[in-house]
Amino acid sequence: MGHMPTMVLRILAALLLTLVAGVAAPTSVACACSCAALDTDEAMRNSSAVFDGTVIATSRPTGGSSAELIEYTIEVSRVYQGSVPAEVVVRSAVSGASCGAELAGQVTVFAQGAIDGLLTTSCSAPATIDRSRLGAGHAPTAAPLTTLAPEPSATTAPGPLSTSDFVTGPLMVGTVAGILVLVGVAIWMVRRARR
Repeated sequence: MGHMPTMVLRILAALLLTLVAGVAAPTSVACACSCAALDTDEAMRNSSAVFDGTVIATSRPTGGSSAELIEYTIEVSRVYQGSVPAEVVVRSAVSGASCGAELAGQVTVFAQGAIDGLLTTSCSAPATIDRSRLGAGHAPTAAPLTTLAPEPSATTAPGPLSTSDFVTGPLMVGTVAGILVLVGVAIWMVRRARR
């Protein structure tokens, strides 16, 4: 009977060390992009510029991070919101996991920010564009990019939701709870063995 508490304590200590190592070890969490569903009106309210165009150039970063920004040069054909020049650069995260929007060919862009720093995400545009809500639109401005003032945004665009927001918190709470239970069981076993 004297060896039983010692063995149990060793097993509990090993489990405790495993839990602590699991929490302390650096890991990369795979996160997927999750967007709130927007209709065309909501997407327009959240955008400082909405326009049609053709992607004529793409500049990919070389750093390797999914959050790095890819630059799309777009020849603008129709503007529905904002003052957009005939050619504009729009940036987006490289990876879909970081809510990056992949632009190619003919596109309708819903972008946020100043005209010289437009950003778009896969969450910026509605899943299905109701073109009747865009209006007739107008031709792009002839002014060079550097002379345009930034368009004020009516509201802030909703940020993409990351799965790490939902996983990391409960994981930490569960780990701490598990450690506390193991410590409690160890204390109980030691006190029980002394009787």
